Formats: sequence, structure tokens, C-alpha cells
Amino acid sequence: MLIRDAVQTDRPSIAAVHAASWRDAYAPFVTAAALDERLDRDMAVRWREQPLAGRDFVLVAHDEAILGFILVQRRTAPYVESLHVHPRYRSQGIGRRLLAVAFDRLLADGETTASLSVVSDHRRAIDFYRRLGGEPGPVRVETLRGEPITYTTICWAELPVLTTSDP
Repeated sequence: MLIRDAVQTDRPSIAAVHAASWRDAYAPFVTAAALDERLDRDMAVRWREQPLAGRDFVLVAHDEAILGFILVQRRTAPYVESLHVHPRYRSQGIGRRLLAVAFDRLLADGETTASLSVVSDHRRAIDFYRRLGGEPGPVRVETLRGEPITYTTICWAELPVLTTSDP
């Protein structure tokens, strides 16, 4: 498996992974209607317009196909806007590797902190980020496809150096 910068031709595959991941990860927290076939169309539109490089960046895990991706936005501090792995490939260290490479890039750029948001009831995801040094922070309510969802901010006050090998 290779972690690399996303390129233009990756856009449809990233959109497909994003939709599949949402359907799997968010199904317990939203209605089925929020994850219907419109999700595929909306993700395709989003990923046609999403900048892939520059101050913000997108990395993909690739092995004959896109297995997962990470989108990091540079705000006041770096923000992991999306980290998704196709459900078939979860629990294989792909998300950890994507985060490790993203953190390495941020550290090389002189960044020292980062954050992300996760559905507050998604214990598996929160536990994953905690194992990697993230600490739960503020909680807020936003809408996800028209439905109110409570999110927890996960913060890294000091970015860790994560190995890219399996844990």
C-alpha cells in the first residue's frame, strides 16, 4: 500500500470511498434517508470541487484502488476535515498510516498542533484517536445531512510522531 498525494483522477474514487464510509460509520447515528443514493451524488459534487493540494492537502492510501483518504485544512491550526477508510479495509492500519503521513507533513511545515471532529457517540473512532494521543475537547451540535448530531473535538496539543508501520 502506498500513501501519496491525491491527483485529479482520484476524485471519483475518493467520493465513492467517502460515501461508503459514511454509510457504514454514520448509520447508527442518522436516519437511512440521510444516507440514501443522494449521498453519492453529493460526494461526487464535493470532490469535483475540493482543492487537492496547496496549503490544504489530500492524501490517499492506494493499492490497485483508493482504500482511504485524509483531507487536512490549514485553519488557525491544522484541522483534519476528513479521514475515511473504505469499510472493507478498516482495522488494517490504513487510517493510522494516513494520519501518520499527514502529521509528518505538518511537523515538517512547522506545525505543532491539530484537531478534528468526530460524532460524540462514535466510541470506536474516539478510542482510535485517543490511542494516537488525541484528547477529547469541546462538544457542539451541528447538522449532518439535515439531522442534528453532537460532535466532539479531538485535539493534539503537540503532534505526535506516529510510525507508518502497523501498530
